[in-house]
Amino acid sequence: IGLTCRLDVVELLEKRVKSRFSHQQINLFSRMSFEAYTEVFRNCLKISPRTISDANYRSSWNSNLEKLLKDSRVIKILRHLYDISTDIRTLHNLLVDAKFEMIFDPISQAFPVAKLSADHPLIAAEDLVESAREMAEETKPRILKDISVLELCLLISMSHLTENLDGEPFDFEMVYEGFRKFAFK
Repeated sequence: IGLTCRLDVVELLEKRVKSRFSHQQINLFSRMSFEAYTEVFRNCLKISPRTISDANYRSSWNSNLEKLLKDSRVIKILRHLYDISTDIRTLHNLLVDAKFEMIFDPISQAFPVAKLSADHPLIAAEDLVESAREMAEETKPRILKDISVLELCLLISMSHLTENLDGEPFDFEMVYEGFRKFAFK
């Protein structure tokens, strides 16, 4: 028995596992409407009296939130996220990036909650636009920008093996042999 949010999980299984798989699946799809999705967004950001006692700040924050929800750019971003997935985690990722580079790189503050400060006490529509742009940035270049030359050469070797072997499995020795051919030409 397995549980996943990926629809292509069967294609990711190895051949021998897939052959033993009964192919019985139960797909559960969220029936959340776009209005309910925006309400979740509102509830994620809304400040209640229990959270912050400063009534003036709470009032300005909540009124700013209502203005955000009327901004066409914010609605467009929320609609785009909703069309991709109704998973609530995408809303949280829009507001607070969960990637490690954010934790280790305090300068990388493209996400709205990370930008909040005494000088910038409210989330602006531009903050959400920038956050959505960061989320849409392809992940492969992000991952590849910090790897060493050796790691890149090994990845290239694995890519060549994947193409040459038509997806058949290979081991590290085959990857290393491909690397040696590439490195010592």
